[in-house]
Parts: sequence; structure tokens; C-alpha cells
Amino acid sequence: MTGAHDSIPPMPRLTHIITALICIMLMQTPLPAATPSSRNANRVVARVNADLITQSDIDHYIRRYKRAHGGEAPTKSKALEEVMDSLLLRQIATKAGYIPTDSEISTIVEEQIAELRKQYGSQAKFDSALRNTGYTMGTLRADMRKEVLADLQIQHTIGSRVSMSQIESKEERQKNIDATDTEIHLCRLGIVFGAEADKTQEEATEELTDLLKEIKSSGLDFQKSIRKFVKETDLENGTVQLDDFGLKKSSELAKTVSNAVVGMNAQSWTKPIVTGQTVSAFYILAKRDAHTIYYENKYTKAREDALRTLRPRTRVTIFADDYKSAMPAKYRQKGTPGTVTKKNR
Repeated sequence: MTGAHDSIPPMPRLTHIITALICIMLMQTPLPAATPSSRNANRVVARVNADLITQSDIDHYIRRYKRAHGGEAPTKSKALEEVMDSLLLRQIATKAGYIPTDSEISTIVEEQIAELRKQYGSQAKFDSALRNTGYTMGTLRADMRKEVLADLQIQHTIGSRVSMSQIESKEERQKNIDATDTEIHLCRLGIVFGAEADKTQEEATEELTDLLKEIKSSGLDFQKSIRKFVKETDLENGTVQLDDFGLKKSSELAKTVSNAVVGMNAQSWTKPIVTGQTVSAFYILAKRDAHTIYYENKYTKAREDALRTLRPRTRVTIFADDYKSAMPAKYRQKGTPGTVTKKNR
């Protein structure tokens, strides 16, 4: 008889193993350079059960977080909590005897690299993205191997703890996916027309069409092309409009906009459409389909459910003085076998 987790459909590999890296690359936002590890990389910060957490482990998480949040750094408590959570889930997989092989990890890493190259459309654009993030192929592969190893072990732990009552039939799963709204990150470039702009709708459409041709033929990413081809004076006087709507559910978009972006991929422009007194084109920075969102939500819930059970039984010791006050609240258990202790090193 198979275990409960054998019936769980596999998570899409590209949705959460290196979600932050892929999403940011797709969004074409300027990224902080991959910062070197701390000089105290081997310093022991904490111990979770029998395993140690070093400064290098925390630095690695901070680099990932910055890539996903436009350079913003996490708090010490946030970084420590995430590293502790990941290690705790991996410990369960290791205890169960599950350790992915080098061949298995390499296969997934190469699949992901191939997918990233495909997203950019050319090797030159992919190489440029690597340079912008401060990566080389070697350092990218090294980071991805760490992510894949951790992810596979975490998936194993989560899958082994899903009860039969949580497993949906194929029909139920598809019904839930169909009910999940897609998400899309849009930016708008618009040319105002009318009496105040001293421009007709036809003139605005022609101007925007010509501008889009220049942008597309330049080969530049979204932000660089905007800086090069859109005049600041036009933005200041309001004759040209530029908006970032952030990540929105498809159902939240106006019907004309929703119709314009349907079936389009990330990193592409819509045709000019009229929105009020403006002729606008929308750029799709990133797009998340219902299938991806559904599995990410399932994964996140299952992960937190597993951690909620595991944390109270976990013994944590903080060694580094500068992390004592950063003890994550979720690990501050009292009167349980997993009472948190703090020691000076």
C-alpha cells in the first residue's frame, strides 16, 4: 500500500525551488549584485537540534531575499526563522533516509537553467541578466544546487505528513485550479490626447506605436528602455503617463485591459488601446497562471502545517550574541520539550 504522499501530484519544479530568482528575472527589475559572504562566514550562529547554522547559511538566505525584494534586506529575526524552518524540515527528510543524489540535483538544475534561457529568448540576454545580478554560471549553479537540495528534502517532509483527508481527487483538484484566479504584473505607458494635450486620438496612437517600435527594437529591458525613450519633461507635464499596477488578479483588471492581455506571455507589450483620454499600451512584467498559484498555495499551507507541529519539539540554542534578541517568536516555546535556550559562545 502506498503512503499518503504518493498520491500527491508533484509540485511544478519551477514554481518554488527558485521562485524568487525566476520571478525577479522575468520581471526584468534591476537586481543588487550578489554580495560576498560575511568575513565570519563560518561563525556558528545557532544550533537546531543537532545541526549548526552558520553565518554563511544566513548570508545565503539574505542574498535570495534581496533578489526577491528589490534589494531590501530581511530583519535578522526573519532571516533566522527561515533558515531554522528550512533546516528543521530537512532534518526530518534526512532522518527518514531521504537524500537526493547528485545526478538528480544536477538534472533539475540544468532544466531550470534551460528554462531561464528560454524565458530570455537569446543567450545574449540571459548573459546580460547574469551580469546585472553579479552572477556567473558557476555561482548561479552553486546557489541553485543548494536550493534544489533543500527543496527536494522539504517536499519529501511535507508530502510524508499530508493526511489522506487533505488529498483531493483529480476532479476536485481541477475544479479548484479552475476557480483560482491568475495574477499578472502590469505597467502602463500612455499618450494623452484631447484639447488639453493638443493632440487627436489618431495622433496619440501613431506616436505610441512609433515609441513601442523603438522600445522593442532596442533590445533593452523594460526600465532601461523607458529611461532611454520616454522624456522626463513629457512625464512631468502629464502628456505621457507611466504607471506600475503591481501584481493584480485578472478579475481585478478592467475588461478592456483584460481582453488586451489574454493569452500573452511575460515581457511583452499589448497593442495600443484607448483608456479614457489616453492611448495606452500595457507591458506584462510577470504572469502567474492558476495552476502555479494553486500549487504554491497548497505547498505554503502544507509547509506551515508541518512546521506548526515540529517547532514545539525543537531544541534551539543561540550562540551569537548579536542574534540573541532576534530569536523568532514562533520558536519561543515555554514549558515544552522544545524549550528554547540561549547561550553565550
